[in-house]
Amino acid sequence: MIVFEFLCKYSPIVYEKGRLAFQLLGTPGWFILFVLAAAAGAYYAYRNVARDKYSVGLVVLRAVTFSVLA
Repeated sequence: MIVFEFLCKYSPIVYEKGRLAFQLLGTPGWFILFVLAAAAGAYYAYRNVARDKYSVGLVVLRAVTFSVLA
């Protein structure tokens, strides 16, 4: 419990009746721009990979990871 209080500032009792919600910061246009930038970054990361190791699924997974991090 001490670690939770250190990381979240308050004791777990304070968060007991709360809800976890995610909200887009800014307009949806910025979100689309970030997703496109993440897709371009994933493509850039895989552009030099040999064709037998290249997979569209891996590019999509990396793009999703970049989007979540952004």
